[in-house]
Amino acid sequence: MASTYARKVGFSGTNTVHTFKRDTTTTQPIMDIRPKVTAGLNTTHGLKKLDGGNDLNSLLAQVATYKFKDYFLDFDRLRKGFVSETRFRSGLGMVNVEFTEDDIKKLLNKYQDSTREVNYRQFCEDVDKYFRKEASATGSGSSKFTREEVKVLTDSLKELRSVIKANRILLKPTFSNFDRTNKQRVTAQQFARVLKQLSIMPSIDEFDLICRNYFDKGNTREVNYVKFCHDVDKPEDMFADLGIKIDKYEEQPIELGSSSVLGRATKSNFFADTTKGINVLENRFSKPTINLANDPNDCEERIQNQVVIKRVRIGEFFRDYDKLRKGEVTANQFTSVMRMLDFNLSNEEFDFLTEKYKTDTGMVKYRDFVENIDQIFTIKGIDKMPSAKVPQIDKKTVLAKSKKHLEFDNDEQQSMYEIIEAYQNVVSTRRLNLKPIFQDFDRTKCGHITKTQFVRVLNQLGIDLSHEVLSNLLKRYMDKGNADEVNYFEFINDVDRPENIFGAGRDFNHSYDYFSVTDPRKVGAQIAHLEPEDVDDILARIRKVCSEKRIRLEEFFRDFDRLRSGNITKPQFRIGMNMAKIDLSTSEFDLLCSHYNSKKIGMFRWKEFCDNIDEIFTKKELEKDATMQVTKPSIMTKYGTVSAPKQDKSLASKLVTRFKEKLRRERLDAKSFFQSWDKHNRFKVSPKQFRQVLATCGFDMTDTESEALCKNYCNQDGEIEYLNFLADANPEICIELEETKSKYMSKQRKFDGVTAFDRLMEKIKTIVKKGRIRLLDFFQDHDALRKGYVPYMKFKGVLRGQNIELTDKEYETLIEKFSLPDDPNMINYIDFNDDIELIFTKKGLEKEPTTQVQEFKIPSLIDPDDVLTDDEEKVLEECLQRIGFETKNRRLLIKPFIQDKDKIRRGIVANSRFRSIFDFLKLYITDEEYKIINKRFVGGAPDEINYIDFDNVLKRYSGDDVPF
Repeated sequence: MASTYARKVGFSGTNTVHTFKRDTTTTQPIMDIRPKVTAGLNTTHGLKKLDGGNDLNSLLAQVATYKFKDYFLDFDRLRKGFVSETRFRSGLGMVNVEFTEDDIKKLLNKYQDSTREVNYRQFCEDVDKYFRKEASATGSGSSKFTREEVKVLTDSLKELRSVIKANRILLKPTFSNFDRTNKQRVTAQQFARVLKQLSIMPSIDEFDLICRNYFDKGNTREVNYVKFCHDVDKPEDMFADLGIKIDKYEEQPIELGSSSVLGRATKSNFFADTTKGINVLENRFSKPTINLANDPNDCEERIQNQVVIKRVRIGEFFRDYDKLRKGEVTANQFTSVMRMLDFNLSNEEFDFLTEKYKTDTGMVKYRDFVENIDQIFTIKGIDKMPSAKVPQIDKKTVLAKSKKHLEFDNDEQQSMYEIIEAYQNVVSTRRLNLKPIFQDFDRTKCGHITKTQFVRVLNQLGIDLSHEVLSNLLKRYMDKGNADEVNYFEFINDVDRPENIFGAGRDFNHSYDYFSVTDPRKVGAQIAHLEPEDVDDILARIRKVCSEKRIRLEEFFRDFDRLRSGNITKPQFRIGMNMAKIDLSTSEFDLLCSHYNSKKIGMFRWKEFCDNIDEIFTKKELEKDATMQVTKPSIMTKYGTVSAPKQDKSLASKLVTRFKEKLRRERLDAKSFFQSWDKHNRFKVSPKQFRQVLATCGFDMTDTESEALCKNYCNQDGEIEYLNFLADANPEICIELEETKSKYMSKQRKFDGVTAFDRLMEKIKTIVKKGRIRLLDFFQDHDALRKGYVPYMKFKGVLRGQNIELTDKEYETLIEKFSLPDDPNMINYIDFNDDIELIFTKKGLEKEPTTQVQEFKIPSLIDPDDVLTDDEEKVLEECLQRIGFETKNRRLLIKPFIQDKDKIRRGIVANSRFRSIFDFLKLYITDEEYKIINKRFVGGAPDEINYIDFDNVLKRYSGDDVPF
């Protein structure tokens, strides 16, 4: 028996009751849509039963949707158009239709000739006639809808759209699961199943209207879901091509179909008002959309830009409609040509153009329109004006016309200049690279981002601006005619100009134009122009070069001195230096020749010169005098360098003092920042890298301050020797820590634990009290005869089994106290247990009812070893409560940060690293609290902290000791 049940499915605040009918042969509910969609179908045995009747035309009409010709062609190899009666019956049996014997006889009487052959070709033609009639009656573009039905259908699609948009539903992928062959259609049952699955099923009447509208190509069984998904996005555009507005329907029936999807007219939302004084930040949702890109007044300029970009001659397209060359076309032909050229114009823009060039007869003068457009290339009649000049089409002109900026007031313009200047100072001072930050939001590399993303990037620069000022800045770079997209490329060019940073214009960045791969290599003579102070200055420079490049000069002069006299000619000396790739200027060569001039005329003492240079490696004849003092020769050169003026020195000194205070306060390791730029450990960086490192450390400078520092610490090559700068800027190490710091005596230390017996027992009692352990029960498991003593190993095993970890020295202390006098290997656990049980009660208390038992107090977690005073404990308690509250609210785990500095996992770190991590996490502690923490959680040395113990105590205050 069939059972019915109802399911309520609603959207947008409405509930619609749908009735389902359960088939007895399946367990799946099937929607009953038979009344208007599948009328006349009977699915018994999977075949369609015909209605019967005496009319042959009625029979042909019922089978009009089937293509019989494909089945009969298999039996007609010669394509005669005739088949036998048996094969005709076989062809009819291949179709999913149940023919009765009377139906077949009617067909045979109609199409069988005297030779008993059946004319199947005539039969197929008659069937196709009825198919075309049905398609024209029910197919695309002719579905009859009344005014009320159009209203219901549109409201239903709008309601569907609101639900889909609110719930973020994707329609097309769900329908595609049933469309295996990608024919863009599904059955009516599958269509209803998808809507029911997405919980957006409308009422039965609305569903029937939707199916009637999207039945495709006369097929009343399949729904075109692609057109349905397309129209759900904008239901109001279904009637745009018919020129009908939704709120003004006509009483006559309206035809809908596939044309409602194709060829939509572009709707214009042109913002006709002025944009002066508009706050673009607040232009959202409730306010009208700002769109100036489709202004009808400048549509011709935009068409000119498109013509230049696409390189088309639009006049050629109009001539196809103007056979007589009158220079006029109809308005529809004019619109067709413009759409053919893919000029995306709105209805307002088409109306503007047609009205401008329309004649009295209703035609459009396309020739005048083409002449105005072609003015971008040339001027009409220029052959009669030889002195006329046509402006050249350049890239800047096309780009300027393609942009649409918002309007500005004079006050807004002045405010905008001040904002840009402020950002220029920030970028120049902090050495910021803006482009990568903006490109993180520009995935498509179109050069535009949303205004929300633009403001988000600006906030990272650290300049806070009011909403009014920020709105003026956004208006300056909104060049697409709307208030949503911002051109960040122009903003970067204005605030971060390359010529201001690198000293060269943008044109010099194209290195390929000047150093082409195909050009031959050009090698010229390199002439040095160095002016040394004296000979020592020259020798220092040559020593430095030989030390860096590991050059042995003697090997280049030896071949010129065959007799090993130590003298060569001056030209030979110059040749040897060139072979060693050490360039000498004329003044350097003359000074060396005068200093190492030999007694022989025109000769040079190269041996003595090489000995002076080789002192950078070793000293000659050192083996003959063991007491000779070896000093490293100087490699510092002057070469006419002028020391920085006093004003720059004083300014550099102030900057060094500021940087020193920053290093001390933030505990920065500045050398590591410089080493990231110094890959070859030359201990030198360029001035640009030097300023970049200081900006990375958060040390901002102006151009004047940067030049003063560079003059004070640069060498003769113009490079900054950062080691000298760090030596002056390095903060002093605390003298107190140097005095108290102790070093370990050896790498292996034996930890003895607590040596005093009283403190040892207190340690054990604390563990037993916390764990509520009854040691007597565990000792008696090893003492079956209850003798009161157990072997030493059993005693030790019981303590370890209860997680009472003691050192060997502590076990020796216990054995010495509780071992039997006659057998040191046996331990009296009764006495030991009685001493431990005092933490709970006193033995024999029932005989002394008036005795007062003192409660055993567990040592404080804050100060278990009693190393702090009462005031210090209070300070530490407040500090831990504050840090625990911060770590709990901010979900911080301090231990992993400290472990990164503990490479060998000792559980101990230096106190400077410990405090730098707290500064990094912005958990600030005072110097007094820091000293108390160092005193309480001291590690192996006075300047080390046991962070494991600290973390265990902090868990009590942050709540991490409580399991979830």
